[in-house]
Amino acid sequence: MYKQSMPYLSRVAFQAHHYTIKYAVPTMQQGVSTATIFIQRHVWPTIRIAWGQHVEPQILKIQAKIASYADGRKMEAVAADIEQ
Repeated sequence: MYKQSMPYLSRVAFQAHHYTIKYAVPTMQQGVSTATIFIQRHVWPTIRIAWGQHVEPQILKIQAKIASYADGRKMEAVAADIEQ
């Protein structure tokens, strides 16, 4: 059975290889290229604008608040040392 099916299997393997090289790979490359261009031109600028307007100011406020807490604790520690 194996010897009888061998010509058909090799033909199928050849056709699959041919289809993959000739059609599937170029189509996939074009799709990836198109998706990359779309993301770079439309999605990424929107994310950058949203980040700059909404997220980054909040992060800066949080950092300032954490720094003020840290400074307050340092002052309390210095005051406690002076009192002792």
